[in-house]
Amino acid sequence: MYHCDNETRKKFYESFGETEETVTERVKTIKIWLQTQTHLPEIMDDARIRNILHLSKFNVDKTKEKIDNYYTFRTKYPNVFNDSNPKSQALKETMDTIHLCNHPKLLDGAHRVLFMSPKKKNVLSSINGIKIFFCIYEIRLQEDLMIDDVIIVNMANVTFRDMCTLSPRIALAAVKIYKNTFSMRLRAMYFVNSPAYVSVWMALFKLLFPAKIFARLQVYRDSEVLKDIFSPEDLPKDFGGSGPSLDELNDMIKQKFVDYQDRFDLLDTLKVDESLRA
Repeated sequence: MYHCDNETRKKFYESFGETEETVTERVKTIKIWLQTQTHLPEIMDDARIRNILHLSKFNVDKTKEKIDNYYTFRTKYPNVFNDSNPKSQALKETMDTIHLCNHPKLLDGAHRVLFMSPKKKNVLSSINGIKIFFCIYEIRLQEDLMIDDVIIVNMANVTFRDMCTLSPRIALAAVKIYKNTFSMRLRAMYFVNSPAYVSVWMALFKLLFPAKIFARLQVYRDSEVLKDIFSPEDLPKDFGGSGPSLDELNDMIKQKFVDYQDRFDLLDTLKVDESLRA
């Protein structure tokens, strides 16, 4: 479901003065380094290394740091990564009660869109939503061209009770993982169909995000802004377009979770051996 043509990849590389050949050499360099990191539980595959290299703006040292974090954080943040296998009953139930999914088509040929939209009121579990969010990133590391994110949160069914499930402790952990492992560039985050009490989240986010990032969070009382972001043929039917519905997009993600079940099972077993850290 992650469509990206070679021309988009080439343009992205060129914007950093890179080519396919130079990126391949950097991946090889990092893989050689990984063989010396005996505390890490596996040698990461080329596709994941490449995407983390993208997210590090092709800086090899920063890529090494993020790869180490990728494994270390699974132990450091047990509230996020314990019971985070998408086959768990809790996460299956969450996927049945909220839409949490990507659009298969890159926005403007470069930006990946993520939707979060509860199907009914008083069903949101913020911690389970965050766990699914990182499960999706696991798949994207393998399949996507990770450049930046546009996140759309449909607040139509989000109650004040739902919002209170996001504790500052969990939010801070999620932000640290997002920033220090993936370093995704958040292009924009749109809160649509927002009630007045969305200000509770905004106050929390203002404390957690740098001012530059917080300025990219936009709140709207309706969803008309999405018609300016998407073409009519790409805008999901749920918002008045003729593109794939959120149900259809959610089903695509559910199938991806099935396809990657072996990977998620393996992740449950991967532990950093701190006694071997140099």
